[in-house]
Amino acid sequence: MKTEFEKMRSGELYDFADSEVLASVARANSLCARLSVMTAADSDYRPTIEQLIPGIPASTTIAPPFRCDHGHGIVIGEDTFINYGAIFLDGGMIRIGRNVKIGPSCRIYTPQHPID
Repeated sequence: MKTEFEKMRSGELYDFADSEVLASVARANSLCARLSVMTAADSDYRPTIEQLIPGIPASTTIAPPFRCDHGHGIVIGEDTFINYGAIFLDGGMIRIGRNVKIGPSCRIYTPQHPID
């Protein structure tokens, strides 16, 4: 039987109030709040963004402020730059390739976040 988190990742209906899902969101909210008072040049930036998005390449920069639901649902390639104010709702997986440039205030939503 799938967990609610596994259901979310696979695009099935899931219970957002599940403790594992809520803990993941709380973790990301805390890390995003810390990032919101930093610049990419701050000494705490790299450890914080790496904690939020495991495996983010050292050559990739996300200019704070940045918001996401979970962080570990985001995979980004080498030499990518994401400008200020990006919001990635990563209930499902978000994959961004190498050498990508994303402008300011970009919004990326997965199917787990239906929009009109």
